[in-house]
Amino acid sequence: MAFQASRALFEQRKRPCALSCIAVSHDGRFFAYCPQTSKVLVSEYKDGEFRLVKELAQHDQLVTSIEFAPSSYNLLTCSQDRNAYVWDFGKDNEWNPTLVHLRIHRAATYCKWSWDGKKFAVCSGQKCISVCYYEEENNWWVSKLIEDFDSTVSCVCWHKSNTYLAAGSMDGAVRLFTAAVKGVDDKPTQLFGPDVSFKKIGQMICKIETNSWVHDICFSPTFDSIAFVTHDSSISFLPIQEGVIPQQEQLERIRCSGLPHLRMMFLSHNRVLAAGHDCNPTVYAKEGKGWKTKNVQSKISPVSPPSAMKKRNQLRNLLLQKSVEDSLHYKQIKAKVEESKVAEGFIEDAKFAVQDVDPEVCHFAMTTL
Repeated sequence: MAFQASRALFEQRKRPCALSCIAVSHDGRFFAYCPQTSKVLVSEYKDGEFRLVKELAQHDQLVTSIEFAPSSYNLLTCSQDRNAYVWDFGKDNEWNPTLVHLRIHRAATYCKWSWDGKKFAVCSGQKCISVCYYEEENNWWVSKLIEDFDSTVSCVCWHKSNTYLAAGSMDGAVRLFTAAVKGVDDKPTQLFGPDVSFKKIGQMICKIETNSWVHDICFSPTFDSIAFVTHDSSISFLPIQEGVIPQQEQLERIRCSGLPHLRMMFLSHNRVLAAGHDCNPTVYAKEGKGWKTKNVQSKISPVSPPSAMKKRNQLRNLLLQKSVEDSLHYKQIKAKVEESKVAEGFIEDAKFAVQDVDPEVCHFAMTTL
């Protein structure tokens, strides 16, 4: 099943606008996307159809990242205009914006909620991360900066404790930081040993050299490893052990057979899905002590049956039904694993959506990986 997000045309190219970012709510009800503009469009999925319900127009420049809160319909957006907004979903089914005080003077590049929804992190071109939290007395979101970077911060992910975060940047490194905020978080656990201090936010725990731009990063579901994809067409895995600070020598790197991945996610503790400049998503599986590329293209199929080949030339202007073999350059992955059917390291009934350079988002199902 595919969703055509926009019929808008670039004035110069006379072709449909690509999407800059997408997000799916925790229950799959709402789908938010930005068609390469300063606006965010929100569609509701109901009775098998997408229906546009809201246009969020508060930013002045291109929206670079969208994220729904973990357990609500509150929406987080950031933009090249150096601002971020939290859109509170009210009882009137409307999203009301609250400005976030990011303390940056460069474009915001990526945003991510913490697991408890009390904080979020915003990456930027100012070589820093803004860790934001809500101040009730002032009725706005404020931030503390983590600044130990040498270039633009491109991605970030949270540990389940909400007191650690991992970040990737354009200076060719992955860093792990403390991110506890006094008065917001409970007493932090000493996951990496007693030498790690929480007196100041942004204490760097370790720095892992990647020698290439880092496009995306993610903790595993069991939080015993970190995976990230880089611009040198590789995916890397870093094990996390309690009481031990991760070291460069522990890094396991796999060279991809194709072009670089841009987005990735864990489907289970031993399955990773990645997509990017290549025409197909790729699955990596942990077998024994190492990770390997798993050929599962035959097991990944559209949720709806593919259209007949004779209709191929009509697909650009319709709600499409695509096969994985169509030439798409996938940019992002947003997924929801339904019913969590896991047995012997295999996950069933997983569904995920991929965004390509056309204004379309394709929804796929995988029987067994």
